[in-house]
Amino acid sequence: MSDNIKYIFREKEYLSDDELEQLIAEVEAEPLLHPPREFQSEILQTIRQKRKRKKDAQLFFYSVKVIATSAAALLILITVPHDFHLQTNVMQEKNLQQGVEEQVRVEERNEKMSGIERVFEEEVTYKLNRKVNGYFGELNNKLNQLMKMEVIYNEKEEK
Repeated sequence: MSDNIKYIFREKEYLSDDELEQLIAEVEAEPLLHPPREFQSEILQTIRQKRKRKKDAQLFFYSVKVIATSAAALLILITVPHDFHLQTNVMQEKNLQQGVEEQVRVEERNEKMSGIERVFEEEVTYKLNRKVNGYFGELNNKLNQLMKMEVIYNEKEEK
């Protein structure tokens, strides 16, 4: 391109019809420019490198997840006692034995109590049981509402 046309581009926003025709004529008269010989191979190599980096990053993060999971599993194995199942069975047997002893004590006490005392105790226990169940039922409903609100809030944040 001539210096005259370059100057016109810098000074004015638009070319006049004559200037535009002159520019077209000069561009058509000049030979076409070819890209450098290695241009295509450089572009393809850059694309391959970016893809490889992306795959390497994915592999790295997957490896980190696997390592973290393995470390957590090992930590659990180390912190939980080896005779855990044995301790659990012993505790269950103790609880069963204590439960049987408690049942025997309750039956002995019931035999000693008169009929009116037994009815009164059952009525008090029934009322207490109903009230406790009511309170915990309400608590459960409130917690469920909170969880629903949290789920809805999290879904809105994700959008």
